[in-house]
Amino acid sequence: VHVSYKAINGNFRSLTEDARRFVYKHSVKADNISESAFSNDSKKVYGLLYDLKGNTASNLQFVITDSTRHFIRGALYFDNVPNKDSIAPVTAYIRQDIIQLIESFDWK
Repeated sequence: VHVSYKAINGNFRSLTEDARRFVYKHSVKADNISESAFSNDSKKVYGLLYDLKGNTASNLQFVITDSTRHFIRGALYFDNVPNKDSIAPVTAYIRQDIIQLIESFDWK
């Protein structure tokens, strides 16, 4: 899982558009791309998980933000040629870990 952090300095729209563009670059190979939103208002944690189906370079991507100061983007990559049937069990397992990460995330 490759994770990057960016501070938000008036560039929230640009960061979200860049993250979305990275996801949809895979639409050439993807059979489907779905989005799942996560929200925890009390912790100011908002997330979006992208599930990419098919033989894409990345099957899972996500963002976590508070929408004012912090922006995190993550993507799952395997160091091999994409084969959706071979990596499906591992992807499903890691997907649950990423959901747990998003749902339990807390800003320090």
